[in-house]
Amino acid sequence: AARALPDWREVLSANRRNLLRDLALLVEARSDELSSILTLESGLPFSMTQAFTRRGADFLEYNASLVDSIEGQVIPVNPLQGSITSYRNPTG
Repeated sequence: AARALPDWREVLSANRRNLLRDLALLVEARSDELSSILTLESGLPFSMTQAFTRRGADFLEYNASLVDSIEGQVIPVNPLQGSITSYRNPTG
């Protein structure tokens, strides 16, 4: 992941969105196979590993959707609770 990040940063946000959505679709399409592998590796019930693969696909789809919804606004925080520093480095 660390080696891929410099190249990933250069990918246009719309292309990152499409790549993440394509990966989410691939995970969904092969969820039974992925769940079987997880069951064999971990010994967890198949129904549980199915939930894990669905959650993984949901996670990818959610992060893909952020490209369309993040507008670069900073949300103010309570100064008594700390501070937030943001860096403009696309990672997803």
